[in-house]
Amino acid sequence: MKWFDLNPVGAHCAKHCLNARETAMPNDRSPIDNRHPTHVLVAEDDGPSGQFFTTALQDMHCRIDLATTGQQALELARSTHYDLLLLDCHMPDFGAVRILSALHEDPAAASHASPAIATSAELDPVEQSHFQQIGFADALLKPVSLEALKESVMASLPSMPSESVLDDAAAIANSGSAASVAALRELFIRELSRLLCELDHQAQNGTLSETLHRLLASCGFCGASALAAATAKLKRRLDTHASVASADMQQFRDTLSTTLDALTQARNAQEPEHSGS
Repeated sequence: MKWFDLNPVGAHCAKHCLNARETAMPNDRSPIDNRHPTHVLVAEDDGPSGQFFTTALQDMHCRIDLATTGQQALELARSTHYDLLLLDCHMPDFGAVRILSALHEDPAAASHASPAIATSAELDPVEQSHFQQIGFADALLKPVSLEALKESVMASLPSMPSESVLDDAAAIANSGSAASVAALRELFIRELSRLLCELDHQAQNGTLSETLHRLLASCGFCGASALAAATAKLKRRLDTHASVASADMQQFRDTLSTTLDALTQARNAQEPEHSGS
């Protein structure tokens, strides 16, 4: 069996805080924590597609293993724990559905419970919904844009540490100063708390898409990178489907809660400094 272990250039990321004179990260930096690179298995038999996914995920500070057949992908996923599986639906032997089914049926497989994203050159809304029903976190139509890929990856990953949820340098760049960010985040905490209580009601009465549109701007000003990705993904689903799967809503709710916790922790960490100044 031949496969490629494509490791990105290592990088270190210091934890950012609003008032510290630390290294600022670029505004387009992925919120994935590159001190512990996300390990992704890409199963793709098309050369250009495989190269696209590899390069894009490496730019997100992921570590990539690339398999070009279903059998290679299944063997790797059985022996190695991956944080995420990106699986093509049509490969020479078998594709995404069979790979994920075999892993779910094998509790001893190292990637038995890893989240998976299906990719296909032919995908309609009905098929996309079907993939989610059988256990995929998402399904992407190829060719996929960099932004759509990033949104899907971020929304499919488990909850991330707070330093990955909030991008302080991007917040300062968008809002102008640390003081402005602190003030905006105070309002944002109240906004998110209210949304968490009203989420189900808004989903039922059809007002959630408009709320998500406004939320995207707030995420940018407050550096809520993970929530921005989850918001864009859920809005895309709402705009293309009459309703969304309960799993999608739960993923968004989890990211919303994680972001709210991270914002509260960041605010509490600043309070001693303000009280002593």
